[in-house]
Amino acid sequence: MSYFIRWYKTGVQPPIRVDTIYCFYRTQSKNRDVAVPPVKYKFGPLADVIYVTADLTAPATLRVESGGRVILISLRAGSHDVSAAFAVGEAPKFTLSRDGRAVLQGRAPTESRLPRSFHQRRAPVPGCIEGLGKTARTDDVAASAFQL
Repeated sequence: MSYFIRWYKTGVQPPIRVDTIYCFYRTQSKNRDVAVPPVKYKFGPLADVIYVTADLTAPATLRVESGGRVILISLRAGSHDVSAAFAVGEAPKFTLSRDGRAVLQGRAPTESRLPRSFHQRRAPVPGCIEGLGKTARTDDVAASAFQL
């Protein structure tokens, strides 16, 4: 967040100093209802999509693996918001490569690290993920950050 505050206050886009990947996705397909009792109303647009923000110090290739599918996305240096199809299977895996060498990789979380009471309230997922490997989740939504 300090990146955007600095940009706003100075009017100059600051350089990205550390490669970071942020992901946000539903842990189940939009076509599956795992709630008991069943969810009567679903609010907002539901999609089987993995949303990724990649902050890159140099050009790189982002590999997203989900449910046996592999998506490769070539990115320039800077901050990028991209998406990839979500498929049922293991938690999505992310690999950031430069010159054929993996420089950053991680698997998205499938479980919450927040107290059970957070899920019982069905509170919205916080909009900001701070720090390395932090996770937020409500029932079937997960968010995480990976950093070098």
